[in-house]
Amino acid sequence: LYLYGLARRGMNSTNPKAAFLAGATVGLIVGALVSISNSAAASLRQPRARRTIRPGHYKSGDNFDRYIHEHFFANRSAPGFFVEMGALDGTKGSNTFMFEAALDWRGMLLEANPSSCAKLFENKHRSRSTRLCTAACAEGTPGGALRFEFTTDPFTSAAVDVMDPAWRKHWHSAANNRPVTGIELVPCAPLARL
Repeated sequence: LYLYGLARRGMNSTNPKAAFLAGATVGLIVGALVSISNSAAASLRQPRARRTIRPGHYKSGDNFDRYIHEHFFANRSAPGFFVEMGALDGTKGSNTFMFEAALDWRGMLLEANPSSCAKLFENKHRSRSTRLCTAACAEGTPGGALRFEFTTDPFTSAAVDVMDPAWRKHWHSAANNRPVTGIELVPCAPLARL
């Protein structure tokens, strides 16, 4: 919970590195918690031989996936389970690609942007994970949909109604080369239902 609190503060930051790391932290915290709760199911699977992790397996910004692996999961022998929200195409900037490609983890890849989700389904390297074109939202969200604001940079597209105003002003501006290209309703559901 301490890490989650730090991540929440980082998501409200206009500092791009802090905002990116905060989002990555939340995604990996959720993945770790789900992994712990599903450890019995993971141990029933027949894991394939552990692969050597090559530099090309690391895809997240600032080697955040490498840090998480080395500090929290380096000694884990059984495959785990992750949830990545904002999976984009499943490779570029992914916080979970290395866990699936090299360590035989499985997971859920959520992507709300329709064009990014189409690329996610074309990505043959992520075929062992469940891929969903949806966003995560709270139980009882009206219409089961969120208003998403899209920009020319898929990394900064986000749900309008929960976006911090300072973050939005910084990242969704023509001055920052990320003009808004549209707002759409995207389907969403609570994680427990996905």
